[in-house]
Amino acid sequence: MSARRDPLAVVARVRRVREQDSLLGYHQAAREQRQAEDALAVARAQVLAAPRPGTADAAQFVAQRELALGLSAVVTLREQEADAARGLAASAMSHWQLDRSRLRSIEMLQERRRLARLEERRVLEAAAQDEAATQLWRRTRGQAS
Repeated sequence: MSARRDPLAVVARVRRVREQDSLLGYHQAAREQRQAEDALAVARAQVLAAPRPGTADAAQFVAQRELALGLSAVVTLREQEADAARGLAASAMSHWQLDRSRLRSIEMLQERRRLARLEERRVLEAAAQDEAATQLWRRTRGQAS
């Protein structure tokens, strides 16, 4: 059966495109998640590398404290971005898995139909061979008498 006459082939083509599209979306979301995780790691490293308030004068203490508060705010922001990126990546993976399972269902149905057509063809060929053998047997039996 041609793809033009087989509606299941059209459905499979649409499902394949959707699966590929959602896979690309998942890869993009995973890439953004890695970038957000990297940015968070950099921000945390900056906090650890920041000078600790010591026995300096008051102005220096205030400056170091402001720096620590600013770095803390950056870490908080990066944590929120990383959490959002994780959620987006999880959602994208879920969409891709759903699209992939839908595509596999269609492909399995196509395979079952292909096997059924093949079996039908085998049965028809066997019937034709039986008929030919029967006719040959009748002819040879008629000549022998």
